[in-house]
Amino acid sequence: MKFIAKIHDDNGNEASFSTDDHASIEALVMYVAAAAKSEGFERFKNDGAVIIHDIEGNEIGRADNRTNWFLPAPG
Repeated sequence: MKFIAKIHDDNGNEASFSTDDHASIEALVMYVAAAAKSEGFERFKNDGAVIIHDIEGNEIGRADNRTNWFLPAPG
């Protein structure tokens, strides 16, 4: 299954990439979560998120500060 991961920060900036490896997305979430908790790099602390979409553009997962950066398994 192909995934599209979109990273949003508190300033409204967005970056995205696509992959068929869910482990890559899990690693990305860990990096963003660490950044959100790091002093001096809080740009993901309030509204930052990693949002996962399927190839058709449907949201299938979301990790953010409100979910304690938990990303559900695909399926």
